[in-house]
Amino acid sequence: MKAWFLYHGVSSENVPFFVSSAGTSLDTKEGLADVELALDEVSKGYGKPKLIIIDTLHRNMQGDENSSQDVGLVIKAADQLRVRYEAAVLIVHHSGHTDKSRGRGSSSLRAAVDVELLLSVKGGVRTLGCSKMKDSEPFQPSDYELKSVILPWTDEAGNFETSAIILPTGETPKTWASQENAPKVKRQSPAETLGLSTLKDAMGDTSTVTLEAWRECFYRKHHGDSMEAKRKAFLRTREGLTSKGLITVENDLYSFKESELDTGTYGTCGTDVPPLSRLSGRDMRDNPDKILKDCLVSRPGVPLGTVSGEHDDPKSEDDNSFPSVVNQTQDYEEF
Repeated sequence: MKAWFLYHGVSSENVPFFVSSAGTSLDTKEGLADVELALDEVSKGYGKPKLIIIDTLHRNMQGDENSSQDVGLVIKAADQLRVRYEAAVLIVHHSGHTDKSRGRGSSSLRAAVDVELLLSVKGGVRTLGCSKMKDSEPFQPSDYELKSVILPWTDEAGNFETSAIILPTGETPKTWASQENAPKVKRQSPAETLGLSTLKDAMGDTSTVTLEAWRECFYRKHHGDSMEAKRKAFLRTREGLTSKGLITVENDLYSFKESELDTGTYGTCGTDVPPLSRLSGRDMRDNPDKILKDCLVSRPGVPLGTVSGEHDDPKSEDDNSFPSVVNQTQDYEEF
């Protein structure tokens, strides 16, 4: 998730996105009650969820996925969650071992859903298609690819770690898309991204900050193994940001360049999350992007759906406990 926020240049602060650290048993009363308890707790502070993702079906049931009776219990639980919270429910499921064109196990799940999406992989391209669309025409398949994103923290060897996000093939990165009024600067390194973020933190409610205050804030959040490593990283960061014209210094006080601050090119330094645009409805759903974005801003009564895809052997998915707490993406901001 941190990679997604960095790539798109938005802050994860106050984004109401929560992730459990383990699965549950939706085909049991106790498992469903645990989920409802967690969602009720989230709803108190953030309102009812708009999208509930069950990932994967196998990991979130005790019974046999080949049994229509056991799968039927999960479907009943998903319907109960959908009605209770007026949310869309998305179930991630494995495709068959021999037949990759359908979900594994009982066909009851496919019969119950309104929308079924099929993810297939060939080479480095991932194709998302619609294998079922109730009361409407299926959309055309779309191709996606993984893009590596450097994260602003290091491993034990001091190397920056990476993660991946999925993008439509051939898409130009939004943060670095060509803009008429955008300054012609090089990409920010992970350390420079951290530098801009800590500069903003050190400023607080003011528009300038001393070198000492900025450096202290940078040292606290940099994961260098030694003070010397932190010192060198800060020097490189300060020089890089200054040479790229992203920051200015006057009378020994550092600040953001005004034109850069106005255009919002700092990416993760901002604290406001751009609002998601609402789609007009199913008549606009001619590609997977629009369907998924519509789920994020879903209206009450949005239908239940599934995604079938090629995954690893699910035998390792044996953790059926549900955590007493859920994690919010805000935690990822602490680097």
